[in-house]
Amino acid sequence: MACLPAAAAAGTPDFSINRNANSVAVLGGVVGFKTAQQSPGIGFNVTLLGLSVDYITYGPKYAHEEEERLWDDKKAFSVNIGYQIPLFRFLSIYPIAGYSETSTGITDGTKYRYDYDTDTFTLTRVNKYTKTWTGRHFNYGGGIAIKPFKWLTIHVAATRYAIYGGIGMNLALDR
Repeated sequence: MACLPAAAAAGTPDFSINRNANSVAVLGGVVGFKTAQQSPGIGFNVTLLGLSVDYITYGPKYAHEEEERLWDDKKAFSVNIGYQIPLFRFLSIYPIAGYSETSTGITDGTKYRYDYDTDTFTLTRVNKYTKTWTGRHFNYGGGIAIKPFKWLTIHVAATRYAIYGGIGMNLALDR
């Protein structure tokens, strides 16, 4: 009985660790998971003071094709937010809640515009994508943040509509 308060205190998370939980990461994985729009996606993560925001997206596949024709196409994205619960200085878990949208549609290569990049002096063709069906979903799940070095964070997340992981750079280097 005398050791019970000490054991309970040892099992509580030390949220002061989140003062240094600041990072920027690149993500890759699957978005639109277990839907007809399931596709490989890329995105990013920003974590500030333990608050983690993820964005991962895909499509449309034929957005930059040069042909003047119509394509059946798809698009998906997911935006999630979570708060890290530190288990150890190098390991945190976080519940995730967010929004996911999937759509099918038509990419029209006869209706396009060009975007001009003033830094690289390049033109990029962007074909018009018109949605024919859209699914809007509440997204939920969990993630893990592993900090094997003071400057590196590895993210792994699984939600109802996206599974992804990534690697990031820590912004607060004092540990």
